[in-house]
Amino acid sequence: MLAKNAASVAILALLIMFSASPIAFASESESTRFKASFSGPFHTIASTPTTITVAVTGEGRATHLGDSDLSATVTIVLATGVGTSTDTTITASGDEHEDNLFLTTVTSETAPSPQGIIILSGTYTITGGTGEFSGATGSGTVSGTVSIPAGTVTERVSGTITLLDE
Repeated sequence: MLAKNAASVAILALLIMFSASPIAFASESESTRFKASFSGPFHTIASTPTTITVAVTGEGRATHLGDSDLSATVTIVLATGVGTSTDTTITASGDEHEDNLFLTTVTSETAPSPQGIIILSGTYTITGGTGEFSGATGSGTVSGTVSIPAGTVTERVSGTITLLDE
């Protein structure tokens, strides 16, 4: 009976010790500023009486990635001017490791000016990534312009990114 009680006390002591201290293999994270800017073409890939969907590609530069490429599919609700992209991807140019950053963006687009210029503004949320950006999170603002006559988009993002420390 005494041996059974001693074993129970030892197990209880171990449980208390492990529950009171952080697990050694838990990942830590570090939040830093994130900025990026891109420009490139867009083209319409679908339209209905209420929405238009465009594919956007661009080249630019992003914090933590350097020279980068952007791709996104944006669906804009014509009545509200709200555009949503759940597949925005930023990839480091020429990256043999395929480090990608995934974002969701929600923007408001103004009506086109007489010159065919649309102003966009909104927010982004980092939803993950691959390579060194696996598990990344963050958020911030999106701004830019669309030139309908030129068929181009210029976009800037600014906010934070949190990367997991390995």
